[in-house]
Amino acid sequence: MKRPDLNIRLKNVPELDPHFVPLGLYTDEFTKDAGVPVRLAFERENGNIAVFDTFIHENGPSYDAFAASEDAFCIERTVKFMLWSAGAFRIYVCGSENAAKYISGIYSENGARSFDRKTMERIYERPFETVYLPRCGDIEPSGGAPERVKSTCGVRIGMDIGCSNIKVCAVSDGKTVFMKTYPWNPSETACADMIIERIADSLNEAAGALKGSAHSTDHAVDKISVSTAGVFVNGRTRISSLFRSVPPHDLERRIYSIYPDICDAFNRKTGCRAVLSVINDGDAAALCAGLPDGLTDVLGISMGTSEAGGYVDGNGNVTGMLNEFAFMPLDVGIFRENGGLFEDKRDEWSKDLGCGVRYLSSEAVVRLAEKAGIAFESGFSLQDKVIEVQKLAGAGDRRAEAVFETVGCYLAHSVYTYYRFYGMKHIAVMGGVSAGPGGDILLRKCRNVLADEYADMYGDIDLIVPPEDMKTYGQCLAAALY
Repeated sequence: MKRPDLNIRLKNVPELDPHFVPLGLYTDEFTKDAGVPVRLAFERENGNIAVFDTFIHENGPSYDAFAASEDAFCIERTVKFMLWSAGAFRIYVCGSENAAKYISGIYSENGARSFDRKTMERIYERPFETVYLPRCGDIEPSGGAPERVKSTCGVRIGMDIGCSNIKVCAVSDGKTVFMKTYPWNPSETACADMIIERIADSLNEAAGALKGSAHSTDHAVDKISVSTAGVFVNGRTRISSLFRSVPPHDLERRIYSIYPDICDAFNRKTGCRAVLSVINDGDAAALCAGLPDGLTDVLGISMGTSEAGGYVDGNGNVTGMLNEFAFMPLDVGIFRENGGLFEDKRDEWSKDLGCGVRYLSSEAVVRLAEKAGIAFESGFSLQDKVIEVQKLAGAGDRRAEAVFETVGCYLAHSVYTYYRFYGMKHIAVMGGVSAGPGGDILLRKCRNVLADEYADMYGDIDLIVPPEDMKTYGQCLAAALY
């Protein structure tokens, strides 16, 4: 596979990362004179198929020549982005047998993207495969109706379950009657019973508050909705970094069905008939952004410990797409040089380079802070380090300001990449990295870069920063109304 060698010159180069080249601009430049159409289709559960059309330059008889070309590089990055956007256990490559063969090889059991393959098999509980179809018209997008959201009817409990706390709210016919935050640290807890008990206790306290409220009656909880980091299929946890310390046998036995089991136990205990919904925290971020003004067609980005993201379509519905933004590629500049120079940009899970988790998250802040020469005390956790950089930014430390300006520049270029694939009208930015004095610097830089480098797109989209009262409990409230 040939490294990209296009001479792309950014008007706005991230201060602490001069090698950065955004995937969106790269694919624009590379495909502008390509004439061979290729359709990529991604099949997930219940017959849902997402489609993305692109172009390559050559579709000749030699597979070896294709595999060594830049066409192979561009199609691989596009497939990876769409795979983690849509989710799939089956990829269709239409119009190029060489491209299909290349993708099949790189996503084989021992291929470079074996992590992605194995993760998709774990999520969808199906063997992963790549299928070649001769013509682009041989497959079309399909799938069931997206899930409708935003209902204020009845009594609902929303839970936003994160890495450092559980936020719970109770809503009765649209009126919030209970909100509370419970600190916890599940990622360092190996005992599944302790994790289950903590979530159940917070749920029961919210139900108890409802029971004594003038807005509720006994046994009136109609729905329990959970927003949390991870991948979920039919309410079952397929992947979640929150539970990474739980032993494998307990993951399968206790954690994969943790939320349905907690809901069933709650219903048995209370006599309720509450229905359960579980959504990715990125989808909750998108829902949250649309709540105050009833916006639709919203892409939400949550820059926290990792990067999360979600999408609400033009009808205000959650689409069921995977939307695992942490693993979507954003930067191709690292492949233009010696890859060994960029080990700090390698994702520890997938071992790939250039993916969102290393650019739009707490990990990015700490990575850049160390590059800027900021030293941390021994024993500081990731969040301790982010708080320290925030404090330095608030005090006018130029190194810390450069960190958040670099992340803001990343964000602006990445917004364009997301726009190429999602075509959203609104983009909401949330999460701890976007808060505080550092967040002010980040968002100001992002807006300036969007206006300068992507003026045409920026005129078509709206960058949303949820109001302060939505930042703390917004995702929790969005879950309650889901």
